[in-house]
Amino acid sequence: MNTFQLNCFLAVCDSLNFARAAEKLGITQPAVTHQIHTLEDELDVKLFNRSTRSVQLTPAGILFLNDAREILEISMRAKRRFHNPDIQHIEKFVLGAQNSFYLTPFCQVFRSMHEKYPFLHPRFDLGLISYLYRMLDEESLDGIIGFQEPFSQKVAFSFREFGKVPMFCVCPSSHPFALRKSIRIQDTAGEKLILTEMPRLPSSITEFQRVLLEGRDVSDICLSASHETSLFLTESGFGISFLPAISIPSHPGLAFVPIEDWKKLSFGIYYKNAPRSSPLSHFIQLARKELNLPHTAHS
Repeated sequence: MNTFQLNCFLAVCDSLNFARAAEKLGITQPAVTHQIHTLEDELDVKLFNRSTRSVQLTPAGILFLNDAREILEISMRAKRRFHNPDIQHIEKFVLGAQNSFYLTPFCQVFRSMHEKYPFLHPRFDLGLISYLYRMLDEESLDGIIGFQEPFSQKVAFSFREFGKVPMFCVCPSSHPFALRKSIRIQDTAGEKLILTEMPRLPSSITEFQRVLLEGRDVSDICLSASHETSLFLTESGFGISFLPAISIPSHPGLAFVPIEDWKKLSFGIYYKNAPRSSPLSHFIQLARKELNLPHTAHS
């Protein structure tokens, strides 16, 4: 395995097209195909499913994607080290999340982190929770930002709560709900709902969406890939959506109304190790202070 093979693999992943990957790399398409075949032979797995019309990553290809990026990053870092002595001081800090929306409240936290750790290089990895747990267990992540799983689901990591957050209903500013201080779940009967695809959600929000789905016809539901696309569809008039209130965006076209009859969710971070003097430990302290969310008494 070499870096050229990995660059070919990542180029194909970016475009899911061998011809475009070859153009990006400045080589011929047969050369890209040969490098991918050689890599697959060395790994003894198939990385792509190919047909005359499409190219898709296999499950093995998805698993290998992060490894390929890590290997190339290590290789490039090693090369740069000899050109810039300061590179030796770089301190990696990698956090995972199921949705980029969960990272939105942390700007001030990272501003403070940058002041304390001038050589800190944050990176964020988004993915399904099973993938993130695996990366945390392998110590490729420092922590996972998100919501605490129910106690019935055993998670082999520590969890530190940043605070409790309610669920909000999001509706156009012209909607009758926009004039109310709060609503109940039963008030949403008869409304078109925009829901985030459940594999991309933590269990606590999946449970909330299941309650909303009870007695609903499939024609009443519009699915979106993320909280951000849910907001877009809501403003476009396709229905009302729902959002955990970790960070309420400033949006003149939308209203954000609390759901009064649903429990607040525990928002925080899963981690494996947090030495006292580490960036992770400092991040947790800052987050609990800066986010200013109500905490569980024992957290």
